[in-house]
Amino acid sequence: MIPSGETLRFPVPSGHPLAKYQSFKKLSEVSNLQGLAIVKSIVQKNPAVSSKQIHEALTQYLSTGNNRIHVLDIPGDLTVPTGTTLIFPGPVTMLTLRNVDIQGTGTILAYGSFNLLCRSIGDSTYPLYPPGSGPGLPSPVGPPLSPPGHYIPVQPEG
Repeated sequence: MIPSGETLRFPVPSGHPLAKYQSFKKLSEVSNLQGLAIVKSIVQKNPAVSSKQIHEALTQYLSTGNNRIHVLDIPGDLTVPTGTTLIFPGPVTMLTLRNVDIQGTGTILAYGSFNLLCRSIGDSTYPLYPPGSGPGLPSPVGPPLSPPGHYIPVQPEG
C-alpha cells in the first residue's frame, strides 16, 4: 500500500488509499481519554489531577494543531518498506491496526502524543524511541513539526 522509498506525511490527502481510514475527532468524541499517551503522562506526573484539569490541558495541547485528534484506524496490517518514512506530526495521533511490519530502513517519525495500538511490530530491527532520542538514531531533518513527545509501548489487543 506504501511504495518503498516514499515519505508519507499524515494526514494524507483525500485521494490517497489510506485516506479512507483516517478521521479527525473533537476531544468530546473520544470515548477513552485515559488511554491517550498525553493523559497517561499528565496523570503519572500528578496522580491527583482532576478530569476537568485533564480536559483543559488537552484542549490547550490540541490548540497547537487543528483542535482535532487525528485517528487512523486501519483494519489490517501496515508494512513500512525499507527506505520509507511515515510522519505523524501531532499534536495527538491515534493509530490502530492489526500488525506493523517495519522493514530494513523503514521509519516512523511521531511528534506530539502518539498512540499506537496493535498486536505486534514485526521485523523491527531497531528499538522504538521518540524521534532523535534513541541511541545512534538521527534527529529528524528540520525543526520539529510539534514538540517530540510521548510514546506508548505497543499493547496487545484485549
